[in-house]
Amino acid sequence: MSSTLNKIALENVNPLIVAGMIYFVGGVLLFGIHLSPLHIKILALFETSTETETKISKKDYRTLAFVILCGSIIAPLMLLHGLDETTAISASLLLNTESLLTVLIAFAFLKERGARKDYFGILLLLVGVVFITTNGNFQGLSLTKEVTGNLLIIGACLFWSIDNNLTI
Repeated sequence: MSSTLNKIALENVNPLIVAGMIYFVGGVLLFGIHLSPLHIKILALFETSTETETKISKKDYRTLAFVILCGSIIAPLMLLHGLDETTAISASLLLNTESLLTVLIAFAFLKERGARKDYFGILLLLVGVVFITTNGNFQGLSLTKEVTGNLLIIGACLFWSIDNNLTI
């Protein structure tokens, strides 16, 4: 649904403004929840353990900066620029690439492993991404506006995948 709504917004507004507004509205809503008397109950819903770190190291700040850069700046900008150049349907389908890339990064860098059915699912996702990105036109493939948009969306998914693996 977000791809469709963002596509409508992109008809009259620059992708940079749309990306900024998405995060601005999210920030305002979270600030409103923080000021709400219900914020403690809402936070309790998401609390998984009672132990917290007492000190944040310099490495944590670097990781946080990289997470913000990848997941909150680069990825949304790439997504909205890509959405501006392709269809909302292609964008919605290509956003599934995020799970594929998250798994591939975890396999490559975090030494995660899966069962045979997991690898089959990854293969199917990869085949789907290739067909959606190229529109199944392998013979006359050229860097048209729609293919460029699809590649930008895959790039956004790559940066969100990096974000996912850094915040695990």
